[in-house]
Amino acid sequence: MTANRPTTQAEWLTYLANMAEKYPLATTTATGAEFQRCCIELLENAAAENDSLLDLQADLLTIIPRFLNAITLAQHNGSACPSCASRDAAALYQGIMTDMREQLSRQSMGGTH
Repeated sequence: MTANRPTTQAEWLTYLANMAEKYPLATTTATGAEFQRCCIELLENAAAENDSLLDLQADLLTIIPRFLNAITLAQHNGSACPSCASRDAAALYQGIMTDMREQLSRQSMGGTH
């Protein structure tokens, strides 16, 4: 462990925002890259405001499904498609778990504190 290890939730949010900015995910569209930038700013703002992490998680779990469903509705000319929503939910779950497993792997190899 390093001497400059983050110790507070705000410090962790700032640290992880900096890591996300330094190592951005590859996106397919310019809009996706901008969304990623907005998410980094969300972490930075949450750290600056010392927001509750539970409340921040609740916000993300409320907002992300709404906008993911908006894209699905647009794909179906405004018609709801539970099958596509189910597929998207499974993909979102898989993405969350894959990322967390990668974080665990990095930690076990001595990275990301």
